[in-house]
Amino acid sequence: MLTSLFDNLPDSEMVPVLLAMLPNPGSMAHPELCRRPCIYFAAGSCANGSACGYCHLSHEHRPSHLDRRHRDLLRNLSEAECLALLLPVLRCRAESTGLAAEAVEVLALLEDRAVACAAPSEASRAATAATTPPQHQVSKLSAALCKMPFSTVLGMALRGATGCENKHEEDLAAMGGSSDQLLLGAVDRMRARLAPQAVGA
Repeated sequence: MLTSLFDNLPDSEMVPVLLAMLPNPGSMAHPELCRRPCIYFAAGSCANGSACGYCHLSHEHRPSHLDRRHRDLLRNLSEAECLALLLPVLRCRAESTGLAAEAVEVLALLEDRAVACAAPSEASRAATAATTPPQHQVSKLSAALCKMPFSTVLGMALRGATGCENKHEEDLAAMGGSSDQLLLGAVDRMRARLAPQAVGA
């Protein structure tokens, strides 16, 4: 496996090497963590070529999308509710696609973030109780999320997680950055670990 060639490289050096091996940066970690397919490349006219931020590799079928009701429901959830909904889906998708080992760091950081978000004030608890959607709507949303690619659900979780105030931001800064930076760094490392699989595909 190509990963063994890069075992001794630090993460900061590995990403540029792996990017050079791919047709373009958007294809990194294809198929589960790459960007969505480049519509211009599919039509044979991507002006960005090897610098394109979208995937230039083959995708078997079009990924599922949330309908408007689901998007509105997800948008109206608090960060804690959003992460509580998305984390089980991410764990399930990671297991079913063979990404469980690579996703450990990202999922752990998201779980930490969910715990940090889960301690709301009394006022926000009352507001949340008043706006909590019916369980059947949440169940339908969860079912729709389970059909989506890992990268799409991860993107939703990252957007939800980056809006949460973290009580331990000082501790995280001492460890090397904000929780947002740690999450994004973990995602980059995960994509870099998966990139050789795309080259061999």
